[in-house]
Amino acid sequence: MKKQTASPANTGRKKVTFTWPTGQVPTAVAGDFSNWEQLPLKPQGKGMARTMFLAPGDYQYRFVVNGEWCSDPACPESALNAFGSFNSILHVA
Repeated sequence: MKKQTASPANTGRKKVTFTWPTGQVPTAVAGDFSNWEQLPLKPQGKGMARTMFLAPGDYQYRFVVNGEWCSDPACPESALNAFGSFNSILHVA
């Protein structure tokens, strides 16, 4: 799941944290905000996380956990993608 907060250092952008709830296996997030490049998550508590600043808008993303593409289990909204699976949807206000 993700959290959003404003940041004066990144005018107009919001701080967004992507989290994967379990494990210390290789985990990344990829989405249209990164041209689907996999961005590694770092250990945080019992899970993994990555924080970045995104401009307001709607984004589709997926996690890559130990080489397997996964939807965000904590995200209630998704969209069918060209591969027949589902991308999670993030709304940044």
